Amino acid sequence: MNIKKVCKPRNIGKIDIPTPLLVPSFSSAQFDDIGDLHRKLREYITDASLVGGYDLHYENIKRDEIWVSDVVFIDSGTFEYQGQFSSKKLKDWTFEYVSQVPSENPKKPWSSLMYSAVIDALEPLSKVVLTNFDQKEPLEDQISYAKNLFSKYSDYGTCFLCRPTDKGSSTIDIKGLIENISLIKSFNILGITEKELGNSVLERCEHILMVRKALDTNGLMLPIHIFGCLDPLSILPYFLCGADIFDGLAWLKWIFHENVAIYINNSPLLTGNWSESNQNTNLIAYVKNCEELRKLRDAMRRFTLKYDLDIFGLKKDILKEIVNLTRTAGIEY
Repeated sequence: MNIKKVCKPRNIGKIDIPTPLLVPSFSSAQFDDIGDLHRKLREYITDASLVGGYDLHYENIKRDEIWVSDVVFIDSGTFEYQGQFSSKKLKDWTFEYVSQVPSENPKKPWSSLMYSAVIDALEPLSKVVLTNFDQKEPLEDQISYAKNLFSKYSDYGTCFLCRPTDKGSSTIDIKGLIENISLIKSFNILGITEKELGNSVLERCEHILMVRKALDTNGLMLPIHIFGCLDPLSILPYFLCGADIFDGLAWLKWIFHENVAIYINNSPLLTGNWSESNQNTNLIAYVKNCEELRKLRDAMRRFTLKYDLDIFGLKKDILKEIVNLTRTAGIEY
């Protein structure tokens, strides 16, 4: 497909938010002090941000403190719920101990009803996008449950996050999604997690392009939201293949420098803050990342008007790889 048909400005219906859009995420799944981080960084996330319903319910992030962005994405919280059994969260628990003492299992409950209660309690001061309570199950069931949830909240934008249809599968059924693409016309955004798009960057690019083509064929101008993808070099090829919205935690794990994500402990070598504590160094990196993401978003928006790849300021070898990758996926420049 021609780049001008694939990569262009789109809007989040109902709430009239333009894309492309980059969304810094906050999650207790990997950061115990996520509420404190949110408070310290709130002035730098004025465009968009994402928080999980699980974290709002358990007050890891205070619900009255999230309205600092023009649009706030409310994720279902299943990522945080499942993250309780990550190696990080269980650093003081052995597998044997958890197995032997189920009554003392630290896992906190989470359900679709609890998620609905969180949404009911919202008193928004910003525009809102809701994500469905995503689970691996047949596609028609996923869509039906999402429609049922969203029907209760007509003032909010809606993102249908498509998951694998089989509990044993690690990737979505791309063929099944495309065959049933007309069923998602009532949603404002189609979401897919980066990891579940495919098993290689090429396959993921191909699948994004296939979905974009199917949406266009059915007259649907829905933005595509790639969950769990917020580092610049991953964003760009997906964007060029038709994706519009990107969120993730990469901005809290790495420092972005010249569109490359670098080990965050090396940030003093980029910023000159050699004598700062690790905590302060990280905060400086997070603020820098917010600025880098704003610059990238602006460049992406300019690209949809001029279609000049030099806008991104990439090094020649990196630009060449991205162009070759997206051409192989099916983009025509």
